[in-house]
Amino acid sequence: MTVVDAAGKFRGQMQWQSASLVGTRALSIQLAMATLALQTAIAETTTAVERVEGKVDQILNLAQASMIGDVIGHHQALRRTVLMLDESGQLPTADWDSLAPLGPGLEVVVERLRAHIRKSIDGFDASRPVQERASYLQKAVEDNRLGESLELLVIAEDSLYLWQRLRIERVKHTEPEHLELVVASARKMLADHLAADGELLLRGRAELARYAAIKPLEIVRWMSNAQLKRDVLQLRQDLDSFAKARRSQVQGWQDHEDPTVGDALTELGTRFKSVGETALELGSRGLDAGAAGLGFLGKRFTRVAEAREASKRNPGPCD
Repeated sequence: MTVVDAAGKFRGQMQWQSASLVGTRALSIQLAMATLALQTAIAETTTAVERVEGKVDQILNLAQASMIGDVIGHHQALRRTVLMLDESGQLPTADWDSLAPLGPGLEVVVERLRAHIRKSIDGFDASRPVQERASYLQKAVEDNRLGESLELLVIAEDSLYLWQRLRIERVKHTEPEHLELVVASARKMLADHLAADGELLLRGRAELARYAAIKPLEIVRWMSNAQLKRDVLQLRQDLDSFAKARRSQVQGWQDHEDPTVGDALTELGTRFKSVGETALELGSRGLDAGAAGLGFLGKRFTRVAEAREASKRNPGPCD
């Protein structure tokens, strides 16, 4: 390793030496990594807060977590305290004492919201007729508040991560002998949440893709069911919003996703924009999409369109 000045002239030589990362130095690195991970785990919550305001009690009742209290209020209080900590480097005892009891309750609401969302997704049954699928999806979107539950999960997780940052800061100054254990527990919590949310997202996207697949004999009913198309698009947007909120983890989740799921969801977005078109027009578009290999819906429309064309060219004896 050599050192040169701005003119490119040699000024000295450096040598690499072993450095110990045990003790306080290693813990300092772990602390910095844990703090950064907690800061970046959730991208942004403004949209989520706006959407769930006025609906929190209903969502918590559905998730059997109504005893948790004011989730939005807790989130705002935690954000204010963390902002003050970032600006001043100080965490007053009075502020911590007022927020310390929130941690266990936040963990409960996160798990119950996730269980409620998982239960709704598990109820998707792609083998049902299209009318039954439409009815269940409408219930999941409107009655079970599936999209709002995903948004509230983001807020609750962000609150828990903010609380963990305050907890780490408190322990660092009052019980430094326990800091390593607290940092390790925070990192494990993040890893557990990453795994659980990744499974939830991939499961939801896969079930939605299968649920919206249209069987050849269902095309006429599907075309007339505007509610199903709206609900499929809404849930797709909700899942995409959840993935975006979890920011850096999204790519890692989707690396393990069946490629056909992404193709199917992409095609759903384009197909459902053509609500006002006729079945024949959609069949023609499906023919082009199938030829380009764009997804399972295109292929289904291709088969139907080709069958109609073949019937016209080779009419049977009864035609």
